Amino acid sequence: MASKVGVPLIGKDQTMSYPVDQILALTKANGQFLLKLAEITRSVGADYAGIGRQGFASAVDQIKAFEPGKVPNLSGAPAATILAEIEKSRDAAAEKAKAAFEEWQGVWQDALSGAGSQEASDAFQKLIAPWFRNAAAAKPAEPARPAGKAQEA
Repeated sequence: MASKVGVPLIGKDQTMSYPVDQILALTKANGQFLLKLAEITRSVGADYAGIGRQGFASAVDQIKAFEPGKVPNLSGAPAATILAEIEKSRDAAAEKAKAAFEEWQGVWQDALSGAGSQEASDAFQKLIAPWFRNAAAAKPAEPARPAGKAQEA
């Protein structure tokens, strides 16, 4: 929804329309999405640290049980439990990231599909058009050749 800013046009009783509401909504959505992803990353890191701590404790317990002259009885059960916990944590993080992405995507869709979105799109295209026009017209520079070397034909 475009915001009407009270900037009178010369000699007219109208105001100029700026897409401030869309820009603010998109900026806020981007910030919230970034914060959610950071929180997901932090919580997964904490989960993995806890899982690693459990795995290390399990390995230490098995090593303490070693007796000189006897073949150690190493069990794979702790490793299977650790891998299952890692998988569970990974799946939960993926679900949280998917939900955050869908929420972010919904905000973008709402902001860009509302009234004034065509105006905002036109204004944005008008703003960036000179950059792309200049970039398309620019010719890549030839690499500098060291002085004294003959050019190969």
